[in-house]
Amino acid sequence: MSSVWTAIWHRCSLCGLCSEACEFNALAQSKTHVLVFADLCHGCGVCSYVCPEDGAITETERRIGMVETGVFQDMNTHDVLFSQGRLDVGELMATPLIKAVRKTSDPARTVIIDAPPGTSCPLVETVRGVDYCLLVTEPTPFGLNDLELAVGVMRLLSLPFGVIINRSDSGDNQVKNYCQLEGIPVLMEIPFRRDLAEAYSKGIPFVQIDERYRTLFQQMVVKIRQELEL
Repeated sequence: MSSVWTAIWHRCSLCGLCSEACEFNALAQSKTHVLVFADLCHGCGVCSYVCPEDGAITETERRIGMVETGVFQDMNTHDVLFSQGRLDVGELMATPLIKAVRKTSDPARTVIIDAPPGTSCPLVETVRGVDYCLLVTEPTPFGLNDLELAVGVMRLLSLPFGVIINRSDSGDNQVKNYCQLEGIPVLMEIPFRRDLAEAYSKGIPFVQIDERYRTLFQQMVVKIRQELEL
């Protein structure tokens, strides 16, 4: 469910402050009332905050998707708890669903969150309050551009982070040069391999295809824990 703010017309003075304050254009004022576009509402509540009339804007709920949970059992490891969010068809607002998924995690365990691409609200909500961020990129101009944007978000949120370069044997050295110049640790480089890509497409962790990567990932986790002093 997601919070959506709606206007109570007989209490509205048509001052226009709510529509001016909304960053997502979910409110539009006419001469007689305020239009609310529920699909655009992010549920932030700024409209209610700026409204001078008592009870003119109220909060309701509507379904935007669902949270699914499960357990992956492996003979060699502890049970892995898994949660994912599925937006309903046509829904654009992922942030409330991400919040709901995060509530299912157990803070006493190691939690890995797969963030959506980009640097907008869904990413910010995903990384909010985490201990460490792994930025996965590739050595291309597009990869470098997206990495620079993501690094800006990490620094703005004061989050520690490192970089993994995927398909590291393709492209150029611009990503490596950027990381070196900015003092960003490159924690791992993964070259392109068809067998690893095929395993990924079948849902098989590639550490089961090449045991060397199991060791590399374990070493990376140790390095991150040492940096965080966990």
